[in-house]
Amino acid sequence: MSTLVKSFKFIHISDTHLGRNWPVIATREEARIQDYGKAFQYVVDKAIENEVDFILHGGDLIENPTPNIAAMRRLFSELRRLGKNNIEFIITRGSHDSSRIYFEKFGGDFLNILDEEEKLIYVNANPGEKTRTGKDFYDLKAGDGKTIVRIYGLGDYGSEQKNKLVAFSQSFTRKNVDFVILLLHSSMIDRPYSTGAVVSTTDLKSMHGSKLIDYAALGHDHQQFEISDARIYNPGSTEYCSFKEASKLSLAYKSKKLRELGKEIKDKGFYLVEVKDEKVLTKFERIPTKKFLNVEVTFERASPTDVKEGMIEALTQIADKNSFIRPVISGSLAPNYHEYDLPLREIHDSVNAAYIEWPVCELETGSKFKGEVSPEKDYLPLVEKYFEERGWDTRSSKTIADFAIKIVKRMNPAFSTETREEPKESILKIIDDFDLTKVKKK
Repeated sequence: MSTLVKSFKFIHISDTHLGRNWPVIATREEARIQDYGKAFQYVVDKAIENEVDFILHGGDLIENPTPNIAAMRRLFSELRRLGKNNIEFIITRGSHDSSRIYFEKFGGDFLNILDEEEKLIYVNANPGEKTRTGKDFYDLKAGDGKTIVRIYGLGDYGSEQKNKLVAFSQSFTRKNVDFVILLLHSSMIDRPYSTGAVVSTTDLKSMHGSKLIDYAALGHDHQQFEISDARIYNPGSTEYCSFKEASKLSLAYKSKKLRELGKEIKDKGFYLVEVKDEKVLTKFERIPTKKFLNVEVTFERASPTDVKEGMIEALTQIADKNSFIRPVISGSLAPNYHEYDLPLREIHDSVNAAYIEWPVCELETGSKFKGEVSPEKDYLPLVEKYFEERGWDTRSSKTIADFAIKIVKRMNPAFSTETREEPKESILKIIDDFDLTKVKKK
């Protein structure tokens, strides 16, 4: 247990996802697993350099609750370094830290093992229940034995997160405690990309306003944000886990010329926090990473040739061998052209980069199927013709084409408001209902 003075420093990180490999790259030397480990190492370097008292982790330490060897090696190596420098590592449970497999739950979380072996401090209250994993809270004390910092953990509880937070606040006490931190693994319903969230920033603001907590240390949302007047801080993930977290460069292509419209920068990093004389000083520190970028080019009534030329010019100017790029095609096509007329393969293969995602089309007559474009009108005849040319009779070709279009529509969110599992069930039903005896060749 650390011995603190009235002033103290800590680092707040989250969502390190050790062992993750996104995007998947074929060669072992370029596998992304090592990048997640390096980001974690960088934070530990900064913790030692700044002589912090402890590190807070908001959950999702690892990618998989049964970590791969690379993740475990990196984790044990860095925790060992922290231990040698008397820096506590305090964490709550994330959605990736706990097994979803029934029989694996008998052993508790992976974090339980690390806590039992005194590699870290695992705080994870479960208000209202007798059984739980992890400590309710952890105290860091001054030399006179008085508690300076109390750290509560409220890990991932999914749809029950709001109820757990309410129960926690009702049972809360801060008697004889100078500074209280709540570690919470939860996205906010009033934040972008908040799928499944049930807690709002207002809930946490009220806890700060009533002086229940002094610092809300969040995790789960991979994009950094803060509400400093209520001391709510979310550092985001330490590495990019999807292109929706990446920076965005917006361009326009018209009359054979590219024009920059704007940039949206999204860095990865952590919070370096110093509490001094009742003041809380926070600074978001950037973690150096490889370049991840959405490159969006907007066209106006363009031909497929215009799109190819504009996208290749933009990507060639921006991409390099160390960059990870997602091309985004937006705007509109000229009349009588459709998304399937675009030479996406040529665009994708034209650039030399560490990784190029398949181009995303957000055209007015593209993947959102606005205007006159529809699967039945524009794709069904093509599929029918395909099977007729390969020997199936007219009625069978129409039956097979209709079968294919139904599956495509269930798979594409543009045509459905179904939840993630419902499309799978409906697709399986379409397949089960399809009668092979009704289709035949000429």
